[in-house]
Order: sequence, then structure tokens, then C-alpha cells
Amino acid sequence: MAKANARLPMTRLSVPNSRSAPTFQPYQRSAPLVSIPASMPGAGSLQLRQAQILDLQRTLGNQVAQAHVQRQQPVPKAGWSGADVSSKSPNAAETAIDKMRRIPLQGLSEGNQSGDPVAETDELAAAADQGRAIAIIPQNSLLAIDPNKPIEVLLHLHGKNIGNRTRSKAGAKLVGADASATAVGTVRDVSIDRIEAQLQNVIAGSQRQLIAILPQGTTGAGFGAKGFNSELYLDQAFQLLIAGKMLPAGSSRGSIILSGHSGGGNSMVGMMANDLAGKKAGNQLPTNMGELLMFDAMNDDSQIPTVINYLQKRFKADLKTLDALKQEADPVGKQLAHLAGSFRFRSIYSFSDYAARYQAVQTAINGWLSGAKSKLDKQVIAALKDNYKTFAAAVVTDSKTKKDKISAVEHDAMIGGNDNMERALSRPKPIASPASKGASSPTGMLEPSAASLDEQLAQAGEPPAVDDDSALS
Repeated sequence: MAKANARLPMTRLSVPNSRSAPTFQPYQRSAPLVSIPASMPGAGSLQLRQAQILDLQRTLGNQVAQAHVQRQQPVPKAGWSGADVSSKSPNAAETAIDKMRRIPLQGLSEGNQSGDPVAETDELAAAADQGRAIAIIPQNSLLAIDPNKPIEVLLHLHGKNIGNRTRSKAGAKLVGADASATAVGTVRDVSIDRIEAQLQNVIAGSQRQLIAILPQGTTGAGFGAKGFNSELYLDQAFQLLIAGKMLPAGSSRGSIILSGHSGGGNSMVGMMANDLAGKKAGNQLPTNMGELLMFDAMNDDSQIPTVINYLQKRFKADLKTLDALKQEADPVGKQLAHLAGSFRFRSIYSFSDYAARYQAVQTAINGWLSGAKSKLDKQVIAALKDNYKTFAAAVVTDSKTKKDKISAVEHDAMIGGNDNMERALSRPKPIASPASKGASSPTGMLEPSAASLDEQLAQAGEPPAVDDDSALS
């Protein structure tokens, strides 16, 4: 038997800051953790002094000391906390929005750390190491999250507004939103953007394993003093959700859907610019971005070239893969299968200066499609075209007449109005038989035809839309 004062294997003790408990990095593989009697000296303290830790190591061993510290780590709970958050606020605790769980998160050191006090809300946007966000997860009755399958994540950046903080003052009524959408006590993601309701519809119709994370930024659409690193942000958000048992243990991220509205687009364009330049600091795209949704998110004409250049990079990558698949058996079928899971772009614009910017992007896309038309099967071109789309937020197809019509929605209500987020997230139905002739082009959205849209835009006094079919004629 070893002597009581025999030297034990040492561990490294790291205390990052005064707010965090010590963490341990054993040099050797640890044995299963053991429980610690509640009567043990110091067992009730939230943080142990270094001398206490070393004393535990000398008397009972590394595993006991490590277990003691791990017991002190608080389990993340749903809800924002602080003197600024009323117990009656929708952000004080998890709530159910029909079949979706709305989970306020706090404790993020990535992303916005600024309080950003403003008159419209009593709630702060964040504090140091206390960044805030909203997570939206389906209830088990709608879709039970399977930790063995990757989870799609909608990462949505709000525009220049209070984000998803609770309103303490009523806002102006918005065209395209319910009359009570900006009333005192409401939160944007539920009443204006209607993200929970639209995600529920997408999940119910597709059974996609999909959640949303909505970072809380400033009223200037700021998501970090040094830029927004979406990859690190999502890492932290998932850690909180899993540690708090809001997601099953072992859950992992799959494809990321990066979405932004208005001023949130500045961070998105910054991410694209850094990606093109190979910069690894500041605004960073998620590494597994499968979709890009831009809702009036180009705020200046100078941003157009960056968006076009980034999309061209993705388009060329698709063409390279499609070309390689020509050597496979059933090449068209393989190409269609690739496009069903490859990068998708949706640009949605309101009737304002944003329209011209998005039409410039669509014109570039049309040119790429036209150049690829002679190299690819017609059905493949149609599927590729469906992955790069621009459409007007206020033009929808009447469910009865099947004709396009204007359904007015203004800039600030465009995500929830006309179910535009749902339209952007919807995917085309796969073509059953690639060899079938006369197969219709895939479509997952209620989109207007270019001709009827031009007529209605003219009636509304707006510039004509880009005819995105012209490149294929």
C-alpha cells in the first residue's frame, strides 16, 4: 500500500479569470469520477482556492479533486438574468410558441458584449462574457432531435433595431405585420419576424432536423467589437444548449444557414470579403455554410461586387463538381443529387433601393447560367438555377387563382410578412426521373413569373424585375 505522503501525479491548474472555476488538465488518463461527501471541507463553495485543490490532491487524489471542481460548474439555464430583465419578460425563461421551444441564452463570450441601452426596451443587449441570444428548437411532439444525426442551424442576424429584446414602448405599426406586432411586451422574433411559426411549418413539411440561433446584437446591428466569428459563436451556443440539456448529449452541427436582415448584412458581407481575401480574423463565415439568405441585406452599392464575387466562387465550385460527375454512371442523376444538397442562395428584396442591388446580383447569376447552358443537361441547369434565386418580398402567388399578386410588406416586416423566411427555407421537390422528358423545373417557392411581376411592379411605381428565365431561353 502506498504511503500517505507518497508523491501524487501533478496536474496543471488554470484559473482563466475571477468569474470561472478552475479547470484541470490531467497528464494521465483519469479513472471514473467518484462522488464527494457533502461534509468535505469546502464542498459547498463555488470556487476553490489553489491551496484547497492541492490539499485534496495530496489526501484523496486527482480524480476526487477534479470531481469536486466539476460539481461546482453551474448548469446553464434558459432565460436572461439581471436587473434589466423582468420576471414577466418573454426572455426571462423558456416559453412554448405552439410546437417550438423559445429558449433565451446568456453567457456567451463570443459575439456582442455591449449593453446598448435604448429607450425602446429596458433590457440590455449583453454584458462582458454575458452575450445573449435566442435559440428555437422543435418540441418532441413536432420532431425529436436525434443526436446521431447532424442538426441544421439557421443563424439569423437582425437589422438595426432592438433585436429580440422585449419592448417597453410600443413601436410604429408595420405594413405586412399584425397590428399588435410592436405592442409593449412583444419580442421581434415572435411577433414581427415570426421565425418560430415559419420554422415549425418548414419542419412539419420536411422533417428536417432544424433549429435556429438568433444572436442579440446592438441597435446598430453590431455583433462583436472585433467582428462576428460565426464558427466560434455557434460552438459556444451549442455548448450551452447541451450542458443545459436543451439539446441531447452528443448533438452536433450540420449545415449552417446564414441569414441576415438589413444592417445584419454588413457583418455578412464582411464575412464574404474576408473569405475571399483569406483573412482568418474579424467577421468569419461558418465553415459548413450550406445556405445564404439575404433579406434587404446589401445596404450600399459598394457591397454588390463582394456578394457577386463570393457567389461566383460558390457557383464555380458547383460547376467543377458537376463536370467531374459527367464521368459517372447516370451522370444527370448524380448531378441532380449533388445540387439537391449543395450551396443555395436566396436574396429577398422589398420595393425600395434594395431592389436594384439584388437585380444586379441576379443579372450576374443569369450570365453564369447562360455560360453553363451548353455544357449541362437542361434539368441540371434548372436545378442549378433554383439554387441561386432572387425574389420580391411583396409578390406572392394567390393560392386560389394561381396568379401573382402584390401583398404589401414593408422593409421592417419583410421576414415575417408573406412567410418570406419560410419561402426562403423551402426546398424544391426532387425530380423523380432525370431521364423523363418535359419534367418541370424544380421549385420550392411561390414565386412570381418575371412578366407578371414587371406589370405589377410598374403599377406599384417600382423598377422592373430581372427576368431570371431569360438566360435559359
